[in-house]
Amino acid sequence: MVVALAIIILALFAGLSTNRVNAAVVQFTEFQMTSNSASQENPDIYGNNIVYQDNRSGNWDIYLYTLESTWTPETRITTNSANQVNPKIYGDTIVYQDDRSGNWDIYLYNITAQSETQITNNPADQTNPDVYGNRIVWQDNRE
Repeated sequence: MVVALAIIILALFAGLSTNRVNAAVVQFTEFQMTSNSASQENPDIYGNNIVYQDNRSGNWDIYLYTLESTWTPETRITTNSANQVNPKIYGDTIVYQDDRSGNWDIYLYNITAQSETQITNNPADQTNPDVYGNRIVWQDNRE
């Protein structure tokens, strides 16, 4: 009986010992996207596009960096003298908060159309936007 049990156990483990696990090797390449001495903060990525806020003009603006671009990888998205911060990207839509009206509102920028749209217009602050598909969410300080 002990011999039969040992044979069954050996048969079970014999099948396990012949299977091998192949591990995939993942390599990452680190590179510096920006060379300007001003601050660049709050990046977000979707596909080959990275958005971030940049303070090189003396106020915060939104920039778009396109990976694998051979022409102009870095594009300034906002040019208003107010601050634009906390960008998020999904597809060709960038959302961010903007204080040009004296409080924080949410704006949308369409990369393909190269057009900006104000989403909120309330005297309270709307901040920290995010986008997914055709939906935008944000934090709202009305109450």
